[in-house]
Formats: sequence, structure tokens, C-alpha cells
Amino acid sequence: MSTRILFLGISFIVLSSCARESVTTLREIRINPSKVDSVYDIANDVEPAWDIVALETKDECLISSVSKVVYRNNIYYVLDRKINALFLFDSAGKFLSKINKRGRGPDEYSDASAFVVVGKNIWISDGNMRSLICYDENLEMIDRFNTWEIMGADHIEYANETIYMANNWTGWKDEGNIAFGAYDVASKQVTEFVHTPRRGDDVARMRKQGQLSQLGDTCLFYHAFCDTIFQAYGDTCTPAYKVIFSERYEDIPLPIEKILDPDTKHIIRGLEDIDQTRNTVLIGYFESDFFVSALYDKKTGTCQVYRKIINSNLNNLPIYRYNTFFDGDQIISAYDNLEPVVNAFAYGKLNELKNESDKEKIRSALTGLTSYSNPVLIRFKLREDSKL
Repeated sequence: MSTRILFLGISFIVLSSCARESVTTLREIRINPSKVDSVYDIANDVEPAWDIVALETKDECLISSVSKVVYRNNIYYVLDRKINALFLFDSAGKFLSKINKRGRGPDEYSDASAFVVVGKNIWISDGNMRSLICYDENLEMIDRFNTWEIMGADHIEYANETIYMANNWTGWKDEGNIAFGAYDVASKQVTEFVHTPRRGDDVARMRKQGQLSQLGDTCLFYHAFCDTIFQAYGDTCTPAYKVIFSERYEDIPLPIEKILDPDTKHIIRGLEDIDQTRNTVLIGYFESDFFVSALYDKKTGTCQVYRKIINSNLNNLPIYRYNTFFDGDQIISAYDNLEPVVNAFAYGKLNELKNESDKEKIRSALTGLTSYSNPVLIRFKLREDSKL
């Protein structure tokens, strides 16, 4: 039998911080959206060795959009939320298998919202039916946990024998709206961390790109209408950072027509996603339809905003934050649209690269690709002395 555990002390802290009361113990991430550098170059942050993989294209593994990529067990696990399928490719991009079990059966899901890889097992979160489903390496279901009465999970991460769950929208009940919780895999208990108040029926439901970021044994979490970033470890959760914009920031519940009002396009409506490395917290947000990144240095406590991220060692290849996935010291960028990759290396630009092995693996990966081909993945590893 599952158990629900409520930490009232933590809930009180959460509600206080979301009401924007003064919290002096938090580290402040101060963002000046008017002080923006054009480019951050990761060339000196990543190891010289890197991989480029063109995912095999055939009828049984056509990908419409990459929602998340994880590289484990020499396998690329690629989630496509649009078609509710998880694809597995080997390290060279050859298609291996997929989980495509949409339905109402005991081993099926109605919405593959998110996934994590634990050893050789795969946990998928069904956000609609509020379930966590575990498949073994043969893609057979071996466990299922129903979270219907507790919370749904649009995003999940795994650390410390715990699956952390984040919910994009929780304001539809009078009480018990859980935005962040943790499922202990061994005990099958759910710890409720962050609660939110009921929202009005006319409030727009703000779907965020990524609410969680796992690093080592900890996990960061944020949600709409709150300026606090929380950190969880095991079954404990505490406020860790307070995000402070110097101007043009208004993250409050509003009807959709007010959010889409063209006269307010300059207003920043909250954070869009969060990532972290050993040294940096990366915050993404939209400003006038542009996705920008704020990089907070954990050591110095300073924060700088960048319009785009590139790798100058690869002909200024653009690194798109909204399609880049951080996993420990790994960075994987997915290119649904192949044009940026082709532009970086085509028309003689490939010869500008100094490393002959880099040229060869790029040629090998890009040969024969068309606009209908599956995405290309580029994987980097952070250097030990990386500033990022």
C-alpha cells in the first residue's frame, strides 16, 4: 500500500516564498534582462572529443519532435511527446526498439509525459492517468504505481532511489494541489513537497519546458507564479534560490488574453526551464518571443544573460537551450531541424575545421540526410575545469 507523507513545515515555507515575502537565507539569482551579451561560447568548457549521431530514419522510428534525450548503457533514449513514444537507438544512431504502448491496458499509458532511465529499466510518467510505469530492458512492464489521488507528473528525474515529480498545473482543486513530490522506489511512498493554492477558472495554464534539474543526489525544482527554486535530497526539500529580475518581470496568474496581449510582449512571464552543472545554474526564459539564457555562477553569485550559445570550435554551431539536455557532465543537443548543422559544416565550411577526425565523423553522419531525416544529436562532455 502506498503512503502519502505531508511536510507541513516545508509547505509553510513554500507558500510564504511564493507570496514573495522576504527570505534572507536564500541565494539570490539577480537577472538584469536589459544587460544581455550576444553570445556564450562553450568551446573551452567541453572536452575536445565529442560525438555526432544521425538517428536512423525508417517508418518504424520516425520522430516528429525531440522532447528529451538521455544517453545510458550506450543507448540514446529519445522521447517524442507528440506521438507518445520512446525510441531507443544505439551509440551509432541505429534504431533498436521503442515503447509505443498508448492505451488503457495494464502496461499502457495515455500520455508519455516524461521518462528516466534507472540502470537498464525505464520509468515513464503518464501525466494524464497519473501513473509511473516501469519497463525492463526488454521493454516489458515490471512495475506500476498509481498517483491518481496524489499528483500527476509532467516532468520526472531520478536520484538517490527517488523519482522526483513535477506538475505543470495544479490549481484546479481547493486544496492538495501538489506541484512537486518524490516517489521512493523501494518503499513506494510519495513525499509531498510543494503545494500551490487554487487558481481561478480563467487563469491560463502555463506549461513549462523543464521544471526539474537533477545533479548527483539532488534535484532543483521551480514552478509558475513563484520566484523560488527549491532543492530536494531524498525525502527533504528546502528553498535554495530566489530569482530576482531587475525589470519587466511579472509572473502572476492571468487570463490567456492578457498574456497574449501584443502590448505586453516585453513583459517576462516567468521562467521557462532550468538546468544545472557543477558550477552553474542555467535559467531559460522568453523575452519578446526570443528564448534567452541566464547563467548563474554558483561560486561568485553573479549572473549574466546571453542571447545565444555556440561552439566556436565547430564553426560557431548554435546550441539551442530549449533542445539541449544536461545530464551530469554530458550535454546533448538535438536538432529536429537539420539546417543549423548543415549550415555550420556545408559549402566548404567543413574544411575550416582543423581536426581531421572531426571532419570525417561529420561527413559520415551528414551524408545522405534530407529535410525528412530523423534528428541529429551532438553530445559533448564538460571539462573538469569548465566554467559552465
